[in-house]
Amino acid sequence: MLAWKNQRYDDCVKMYLHKEMERTPQMEDGIKWHQMWEKEASTGKLKIGAVTLKYKAPQPEHEIVVNFDEFFDLKCRMDCYDEPQKLFDEFKTGTKSAQEYSRSGQGDFYYLICKLAGIEIDQNRIVRYNQYEKKADMHVTWFDEETARDSIEKATNLIQTLGGEIREYFLAHNIPFEKQS
Repeated sequence: MLAWKNQRYDDCVKMYLHKEMERTPQMEDGIKWHQMWEKEASTGKLKIGAVTLKYKAPQPEHEIVVNFDEFFDLKCRMDCYDEPQKLFDEFKTGTKSAQEYSRSGQGDFYYLICKLAGIEIDQNRIVRYNQYEKKADMHVTWFDEETARDSIEKATNLIQTLGGEIREYFLAHNIPFEKQS
C-alpha cells in the first residue's frame, strides 16, 4: 500500500508477486544495519546511536496477516514486537527524521492490522539512525483512544482508496490478483 501511495507502482507489483526489487547502495546499507539490529534486539536490549531500547520478550521480524475484506488480506512485518510491553518498533536509516517517518502511514497501517488480529498495542517507536552523521532520533506514538481511532480511520481510508486503484491496475494489466486466504 505504501509503495503505491508513493507512486512506486513497479515496486508494488514486485512486492505483491514476491519478486526481487532493485536495491540502491543506500538500501543495501540500511539492510546491513537492520540485520545487525535484529540480532541485537533479540537479546532484549538494543542500542542505536544514543537511543537504548529494552524489551521483555522481543520478537524481531514479527509477521501478521489478517483478513480485511473480500478482496484483501493485510500483512505487516514489524521490525520488533514486544507483547508484554504492547509495542512495536520500526528501525530506519538515512537522513529523514524519525518524525518524518512517523507521518508515512506505516504505524497506522500496522496498528490496524494488530487490532484486526486482536493484538493489543499501546505504542509504536520509530528509531532512525543517520549513519552519515552518526546520530539517532526516536519518535513515539502512544495509542490512546483518540490516536487509536484516528490511526484506524487513516489506515482504513488508505486501504479502501488505494486498494481499489491497485486492484483495477492489476486486473487491467493481467496481473494475477487473488486473496491469499
